[in-house]
Amino acid sequence: MKNKFIFFLTSILIGVCLSNTNHLVFSRVTIAPTEAEFVSIYNPTNDNINLSDYYITDSDLYYNLPSNENFWNENQGQTLQDFLARFPDVSIAPNDSLTLSFQEDSVFNSYYSFDPDLNIYDDMIDLGGTISCSWSENCTNNFELLHDNSEVLVLFYWDGQESSPVKDVDYFLWGGNSHAIDKSLIDGYSSDTPIENQESQFAHGQDSTFIRIDLEEGSETQLGSGNGIFGDDETSENLLSTWGIIKSPEFGCTDPLAANYSPYAVYDDGTCCSGEIIDGVCNTSIYSIINNCSYGSDEIITCADSYSLTSSVAQECPLYEKTVTATGILVDYFDVTPYGGPHSFTISDQDGYRIEISIWPDSNEYQNGFDITLTELNKLRNFPYGNYIIQVTGTVGVFCGDDTQLDIQTDWDITVEYENDITIIEEIGGYFVEDNSISETSINPEPVVLIPSLGETLDYTYTHPTNSRVIIRIFDLSGRVITTLVDKYSEDGGTWFNGINPVDPSNPESWINSDRSSWDGRDHLGQIVSPGTYLMHIESYNFDNSKTAVDIAPIVIGVAK
Repeated sequence: MKNKFIFFLTSILIGVCLSNTNHLVFSRVTIAPTEAEFVSIYNPTNDNINLSDYYITDSDLYYNLPSNENFWNENQGQTLQDFLARFPDVSIAPNDSLTLSFQEDSVFNSYYSFDPDLNIYDDMIDLGGTISCSWSENCTNNFELLHDNSEVLVLFYWDGQESSPVKDVDYFLWGGNSHAIDKSLIDGYSSDTPIENQESQFAHGQDSTFIRIDLEEGSETQLGSGNGIFGDDETSENLLSTWGIIKSPEFGCTDPLAANYSPYAVYDDGTCCSGEIIDGVCNTSIYSIINNCSYGSDEIITCADSYSLTSSVAQECPLYEKTVTATGILVDYFDVTPYGGPHSFTISDQDGYRIEISIWPDSNEYQNGFDITLTELNKLRNFPYGNYIIQVTGTVGVFCGDDTQLDIQTDWDITVEYENDITIIEEIGGYFVEDNSISETSINPEPVVLIPSLGETLDYTYTHPTNSRVIIRIFDLSGRVITTLVDKYSEDGGTWFNGINPVDPSNPESWINSDRSSWDGRDHLGQIVSPGTYLMHIESYNFDNSKTAVDIAPIVIGVAK
């Protein structure tokens, strides 16, 4: 029953001390937020303790349980949600603890990311066979059972005999004495500490928890004649001294270099992401995949065959045959299925690093597959490319070719086996303002010197008429193509704003920067181009009149001083 969180925390704060305590004790109580409510019960003895005759309650009339009547709080306006529950036939081992959630497992797990040992709705019992509540025959809802402002929590023992009084095992009070209990004048019970002399803890906030710091229960009266299970007076414990309030330790990523590092996390939950978080998913960068081996980029690596690495090489490539998630712009597609191969896509990151994505049309002995042509993802196959940012999850593999040698830069691929492992993150292409009256084709880059080494990007706008295919390229002054920025068909005419969000197209003062479709000053291989003057070239072919229109504008690439 050792819960990784509760037991470890308990071990640090109380488990390291040797204790003479001879009964179960509360070791931690969390009262807020509602979904986090739970209690940890610790066994400091040398014996297994069976819980079959143990109960837990927040009712200040629990001592009437043997009479089977009047064991709910009489002031229902004050406490409408009292509960009383009996533990099932489970035991707590020596120096072990049990976590009891006051919410259903799913609610508790959504907060802590692990399940409790027991939850009060599904696992606890009472005289009627289920947990009892003052407002319902069965407690079937996830109520706030532990009040945030003021409440009492009692762990007690009863052997089930009407003639036997209940015996206190542990008693915890917070937020004042309005729920304190004194059984001194109740028949069959010994004297408790007067309510005005009982000590309570302060209520804790949403980000904290109660933690026991003294297993010996402080100066609690232990004369052997009290109402406790071994004669202690549990109501006499000086709770301000034996308990503390600490910030509630959180699980999360504790690696400060990880993308999902949490400065509030105390315990690492194994979710650290060494890549980038995109749409809530940890992505491995394309660069990390193609450079995951310990070999240099110029080394010759021999493959076992065209589709696999030798075992010795695989040991040097930790991502090989591992499942990864990667995101990039879809920049190319080749249909290899007529030759017995897969649908082969290419994605590129913002730095120009590329990797192939293989989708087999059906399953075989090596991997599963699906017919992408029968899904909504089929549009990814259609030219022109560069219009979709996609996220894929699949297995890292290789295609070494006929020479069975691995080219680190080009021979890696990710095999995607299921349709739901491909997600279109964004359809890109800039912001479009439709205007079918436009008959001219024009290109208008921002009149600035672009310094890509500083991470700058160049915004530009362009126009074209209806029913046109538009291609925008960057040329150097010798006429060599540097890269293609746009290659698309548009049914409507209008203006595209790339790198700009034209809140009001007619008012440039309202335009705001956007990271959509700016040029980053890199060539088609992802390399930063040399300083100098280049040409931004637009060509449109109008299918209505079969005419081609061209416009050219100069752009300047600079260097940082």
